[in-house]
Amino acid sequence: MKKDLLKTSALATGVALALASMGAHAATQPSLATAGAATLLYHYFGDRIDSVGIEGAPDLIQEGYGELNFIFIKELNRNWQVTAKAKNILDVRSEITQGSLLTNGFNLGREASIQVQYRF
Repeated sequence: MKKDLLKTSALATGVALALASMGAHAATQPSLATAGAATLLYHYFGDRIDSVGIEGAPDLIQEGYGELNFIFIKELNRNWQVTAKAKNILDVRSEITQGSLLTNGFNLGREASIQVQYRF
Protein backbone atom coordinates (compact mmCIF):
# COMPACT_ATOMS: atom_id res chain seq x y z
CA MET A 1 0.00 0.00 0.00
CA LYS A 2 2.83 2.44 0.81
CA LYS A 3 4.34 1.82 -2.64
CA ASP A 4 0.99 2.81 -4.18
CA LEU A 5 0.93 5.98 -2.10
CA LEU A 6 4.46 6.86 -3.18
CA LYS A 7 3.49 6.34 -6.82
CA THR A 8 0.42 8.52 -6.28
CA SER A 9 2.60 11.15 -4.58
CA ALA A 10 5.07 11.14 -7.47
CA LEU A 11 2.24 11.37 -10.01
CA ALA A 12 0.54 14.22 -8.14
CA THR A 13 3.87 16.02 -7.80
CA GLY A 14 4.35 15.69 -11.55
CA VAL A 15 0.87 17.12 -12.12
CA ALA A 16 1.66 19.97 -9.70
CA LEU A 17 4.85 20.79 -11.56
CA ALA A 18 3.03 20.72 -14.90
CA LEU A 19 0.25 22.97 -13.60
CA ALA A 20 2.75 25.30 -11.95
CA SER A 21 4.71 25.65 -15.18
CA MET A 22 1.50 26.35 -17.12
CA GLY A 23 0.55 28.92 -14.51
CA ALA A 24 3.96 30.59 -14.70
CA HIS A 25 3.68 30.65 -18.50
CA ALA A 26 0.17 32.12 -18.35
CA ALA A 27 1.37 34.84 -15.94
CA THR A 28 3.88 36.06 -18.54
CA GLN A 29 1.22 36.73 -21.18
CA PRO A 30 0.79 40.39 -22.20
CA SER A 31 -2.69 40.83 -20.70
CA LEU A 32 -2.69 40.37 -16.92
CA ALA A 33 -6.48 40.66 -16.88
CA THR A 34 -6.76 37.27 -18.62
CA ALA A 35 -3.80 35.57 -16.93
CA GLY A 36 -4.10 33.33 -13.91
CA ALA A 37 -1.88 30.83 -12.17
CA ALA A 38 -3.18 27.56 -10.75
CA THR A 39 -1.15 25.16 -8.60
CA LEU A 40 -2.22 21.72 -7.42
CA LEU A 41 0.06 20.25 -4.73
CA TYR A 42 0.10 16.83 -3.10
CA HIS A 43 2.13 16.34 0.09
CA TYR A 44 2.71 12.96 1.67
CA PHE A 45 3.68 12.91 5.34
CA GLY A 46 5.31 9.60 6.28
CA ASP A 47 4.96 7.72 9.55
CA ARG A 48 6.29 9.65 12.54
CA ILE A 49 6.55 9.22 16.27
CA ASP A 50 3.71 10.99 18.08
CA SER A 51 4.81 9.99 21.59
CA VAL A 52 7.65 7.85 22.90
CA GLY A 53 6.54 4.69 24.66
CA ILE A 54 7.49 4.34 28.33
CA GLU A 55 8.47 1.32 30.43
CA GLY A 56 8.88 -0.96 27.41
CA ALA A 57 5.63 0.01 25.69
CA PRO A 58 5.88 0.65 21.93
CA ASP A 59 6.00 4.22 20.61
CA LEU A 60 2.78 5.87 19.47
CA ILE A 61 3.12 6.26 15.69
CA GLN A 62 1.11 8.65 13.56
CA GLU A 63 0.55 6.75 10.32
CA GLY A 64 1.46 8.47 7.06
CA TYR A 65 -1.21 10.43 5.18
CA GLY A 66 -1.55 12.64 2.13
CA GLU A 67 -2.75 16.20 1.72
CA LEU A 68 -4.02 17.79 -1.52
CA ASN A 69 -3.89 21.59 -1.78
CA PHE A 70 -4.98 23.98 -4.55
CA ILE A 71 -4.00 27.63 -5.10
CA PHE A 72 -5.35 29.96 -7.79
CA ILE A 73 -4.00 33.51 -8.28
CA LYS A 74 -5.57 35.97 -10.71
CA GLU A 75 -4.34 39.49 -11.37
CA LEU A 76 -7.31 41.57 -12.45
CA ASN A 77 -5.18 44.59 -13.41
CA ARG A 78 -2.03 46.41 -12.17
CA ASN A 79 -3.53 47.04 -8.75
CA TRP A 80 -5.96 44.21 -7.99
CA GLN A 81 -5.16 40.56 -7.32
CA VAL A 82 -7.43 37.74 -6.12
CA THR A 83 -6.09 34.57 -4.49
CA ALA A 84 -8.18 31.48 -3.70
CA LYS A 85 -6.77 28.60 -1.63
CA ALA A 86 -8.11 25.19 -0.64
CA LYS A 87 -6.05 23.13 1.82
CA ASN A 88 -6.40 19.43 2.67
CA ILE A 89 -9.10 18.88 0.04
CA LEU A 90 -9.19 15.09 0.53
CA ASP A 91 -9.30 15.32 4.37
CA VAL A 92 -7.74 11.88 4.82
CA ARG A 93 -8.16 10.29 8.25
CA SER A 94 -5.02 10.39 10.39
CA GLU A 95 -4.50 7.46 12.76
CA ILE A 96 -2.19 6.94 15.73
CA THR A 97 -1.23 3.38 16.61
CA GLN A 98 0.72 1.77 19.45
CA GLY A 99 2.04 -1.56 18.23
CA SER A 100 -0.91 -3.05 16.36
CA LEU A 101 -3.52 -1.19 18.49
CA LEU A 102 -5.31 1.86 17.07
CA THR A 103 -5.26 4.45 19.87
CA ASN A 104 -6.65 7.53 18.11
CA GLY A 105 -8.06 8.52 14.74
CA PHE A 106 -9.09 11.94 13.49
CA ASN A 107 -9.57 14.13 10.45
CA LEU A 108 -7.60 17.38 10.33
CA GLY A 109 -10.37 19.18 8.42
CA ARG A 110 -10.40 21.27 5.27
CA GLU A 111 -9.48 24.94 4.94
CA ALA A 112 -10.51 27.45 2.29
CA SER A 113 -9.72 31.13 1.88
CA ILE A 114 -10.14 33.97 -0.58
CA GLN A 115 -7.89 37.01 -0.49
CA VAL A 116 -8.40 40.27 -2.38
CA GLN A 117 -5.33 42.48 -2.59
CA TYR A 118 -5.00 46.09 -3.76
CA ARG A 119 -1.57 47.58 -4.41
CA PHE A 120 -1.09 51.34 -4.34
